Amino acid sequence: MKPLAIFALMLLFSYSSFAQTFEVDGISYNVTSAVEPFTVQVMPIAAPGYIGDIVVPAQVTHNDTIFSITTFADYAFANNNQLTSLDFQCPVVFLSYKTFRESENLTQIKFPATLAVIEPCAFWGCISLHEIIVHPDNSNFVSVDGVFYNKTMTMLYKYPPARIDDDFEIPATVDTIRSFAFNYCNGLDSLVIPDHVTVVGEYSFSNTRNLKYLDLGNGIPYFGQAMINGSQDLLTIRLGDSFSALNGYDFSHCPKLMNIYVSETNSNLKDIDGVLFSKDGSVLLRYPVSRENYNIPYGVNSIGRSAFSGCRNMKSVNIPGSIITINNGVFSDCDSLKSIEIPNSVRNIYSSAFARCYLLESASIGNGLDSIGTSIFSGCNSLRSVWFCAGIPPKHSGTNLGGAIDTIYVISGSVEAYQDDTFWGQYVVSGVENCSVQFIAPSNQVTTSVYPNPADSQITIYVSDRSEVIFKIYNLTGKCILSQLIQNEYTLNVDWLNTGLYIYTVEQNNRFYSGKLFKN
Repeated sequence: MKPLAIFALMLLFSYSSFAQTFEVDGISYNVTSAVEPFTVQVMPIAAPGYIGDIVVPAQVTHNDTIFSITTFADYAFANNNQLTSLDFQCPVVFLSYKTFRESENLTQIKFPATLAVIEPCAFWGCISLHEIIVHPDNSNFVSVDGVFYNKTMTMLYKYPPARIDDDFEIPATVDTIRSFAFNYCNGLDSLVIPDHVTVVGEYSFSNTRNLKYLDLGNGIPYFGQAMINGSQDLLTIRLGDSFSALNGYDFSHCPKLMNIYVSETNSNLKDIDGVLFSKDGSVLLRYPVSRENYNIPYGVNSIGRSAFSGCRNMKSVNIPGSIITINNGVFSDCDSLKSIEIPNSVRNIYSSAFARCYLLESASIGNGLDSIGTSIFSGCNSLRSVWFCAGIPPKHSGTNLGGAIDTIYVISGSVEAYQDDTFWGQYVVSGVENCSVQFIAPSNQVTTSVYPNPADSQITIYVSDRSEVIFKIYNLTGKCILSQLIQNEYTLNVDWLNTGLYIYTVEQNNRFYSGKLFKN
């Protein structure tokens, strides 16, 4: 028999000597090499999966053969909800994002000296994780107090979601926060990112719980993709000096957001009472989603894309006569909004501007409108008619206005022009004698002065109409620390406040005003 044939038979015999899968001490293995060096990979097991504390050894013996454990099958420990700890004593080099994700009760992970690469998102859904431990001889990673970093500590890889530490500070060596680093974190109430951090990855603060205040510091120029999406308890976020643009970022998935503050030395952006604007105030960029009714300041020319999207508590908004452009999705998902009046100054309304405003019943658009985008009222199933006051039918895109609209009202002299247009003519066109939407100055704002501001030991609250109002002070975690009924002019002792920034509100019946209070 030829030597090559003999070798093939020996190889076949060696493979047949081993079952391709076997189990030792509750861990399932699959043979990846049945010749020297003998190796196996760890496999998933049937539901309920791995239970309790699992130690993956460096080697395992089966049929008198010693195998090295070098790899892990996809989802080897994933979705194992009775798994409480993982100790990787095997010489694994690479761990994929699929290895142990979404094991909800996993509290501790130990990584070996050999680990060189772990994919982003590896810890996704491990909401009970308290501690990550790295072997001291590992040349790529290190853990400090259970927090996972690269060896030089320039990148923060993962903050354990269930780790509770109100005094946690990002080390001075860190310049990058990796994608998903604080994802699912529920043990931090507030976090200030230091100025030396210049890169924050995607989803880095997504799906957090209990995080109420996030200061992005002065080194971060923009949001990573979905960076704070699903941050359920976030009340206040501060943007620093370097922050330059939202790049289409939407805060609509932060349902409790009350304030977006901007460093006063930022050259691109500013806030007015916690509402985000361009530096010159001409563009309203974002209104915090948990706030209610709002009077847009006169002088604003454009409402940015999705600026009010997801403001589910907002029942009314006053749009001033300085507005020219309403961008895509501006008022989408404002499902408490019942009526809207667009002043004569508005020239362009872009696609889906009012999409899914389910309670919207009344809409009037002034005589300056030149064009509308696709399905601006998509999903507005309570809206049956709209007033379009432009004498010349506005240019349009798409096939319809969206929603349940069947009738449009236009100035009598323009009925025929609308009927002759294929787009507008699909609706019942009714003529009216007067059709114009003028801006009316808001009358529901409390006129209040709070001074001096910044304050030392006392402030004076002056209410111009001498009525009773409720004056409240909140800290930056959203906690109300003072509530006082006052009338006319009232002097309040604030010497007990710590130095820093606070939010005050003034409430009277359905009228509301908020502002910043600085304590020296």
